[in-house]
This record gives sequence, structure tokens and C-alpha cells, in this order.
Amino acid sequence: KQYWGGSLWSNGKFYRSVGNVTADTIKHYIKESQGKPSEESQLYRFMRSEQRKLDDF
Repeated sequence: KQYWGGSLWSNGKFYRSVGNVTADTIKHYIKESQGKPSEESQLYRFMRSEQRKLDDF
């Protein structure tokens, strides 16, 4: 299939009210959301984990 712009996914933005969150928390979020996930990041650990079964929850 031919997609407009040549690809299915594109860069995007997410906005949300953060309420009572410190500037340090926001800076940490921005730092962690840039580029490839580091080995320490939660996303990296999730991607490397085994698939879970429904009864694990």
C-alpha cells in the first residue's frame, strides 16, 4: 500500500495536564523519551521481558 508521506507512522506530540508534578520529574521524562531506550529505562526492560499470561495480573 502507498501511504501519504511514505510511511504509516510519523513523529507526534502528546500533551497532558500534569497537575502536581515537579520540574525535575518533567526533565527526567523528557530525557528518558529521547532517542533509543537505554538499558536502564522502563521501556527497555519491558521490551526485553517475557510475554506475560493473563493470570499473572
